[in-house]
Amino acid sequence: MSEELLQRNLLESPGKIGIWDFYNIGATSVKTLKEYGIIRNVDYGEVEKKKIDGLIVQRKKVIAVIEYKKPSEFRTLSQQEKAIKQEIQVAKKLDSKIIIAT
Repeated sequence: MSEELLQRNLLESPGKIGIWDFYNIGATSVKTLKEYGIIRNVDYGEVEKKKIDGLIVQRKKVIAVIEYKKPSEFRTLSQQEKAIKQEIQVAKKLDSKIIIAT
């Protein structure tokens, strides 16, 4: 099991944004999220190895994928585009229509 999910009690008490569950993670892979029923149990291919900074989920449906960057890594347009591209493949595989890069 993911130590992060255990240590932060995210399996039983995820953060909340209205009706959605919020997972502020970063050390947990897509595969682990799938194994513990946070997201749908389908084959995500190579994306399963990816660790996501944050997710907004409603009943296993991924609403948004979140990518956090240090301010020094998010100042220029090219840095912002790089952050978005970093998560776009993951968002597509998770069937998320929203990427939040900050």
